[in-house]
Amino acid sequence: MFPDKKWKFMLCLLPVVFLLQGCNSSDESEAVYSRSDCIVRVDLYWPDTFSYDDKVDVTNEIRIPASLRGIAAGYAIPVKGEPDLIYIQYFPQGCDKKHDLSEKFFNELRSKINDFPSFVISKDLILPSTRTIKLTGSAWKD
Repeated sequence: MFPDKKWKFMLCLLPVVFLLQGCNSSDESEAVYSRSDCIVRVDLYWPDTFSYDDKVDVTNEIRIPASLRGIAAGYAIPVKGEPDLIYIQYFPQGCDKKHDLSEKFFNELRSKINDFPSFVISKDLILPSTRTIKLTGSAWKD
């Protein structure tokens, strides 16, 4: 069918070239999300009867649940003022679902920690900073 071996070699090589080209066209290790795409602020609403020390005691019990390990990169509670805000930063696999994951996270906290306050998950865009949360790394594009 083909006049010489050169054509057979070229036809055998062609699928390999397309395969390699497909692998190089989308580098999955390249970060897609900025850190602000992956940060959520949670506003805590404490009962009026809670003192500052009561609030600190409760927030000291917060741990990332096993179900979110590897998805939630970390959380931060601002040091100055009342512990009324918590910031959570997700790894890229959790960024699109950050609000739902945060809802799950805080409902789980509420079921495990006595006197856990009511909360609202903000839909605001949160910028990473020393006043919020500022985790860095190759997982995010900034």
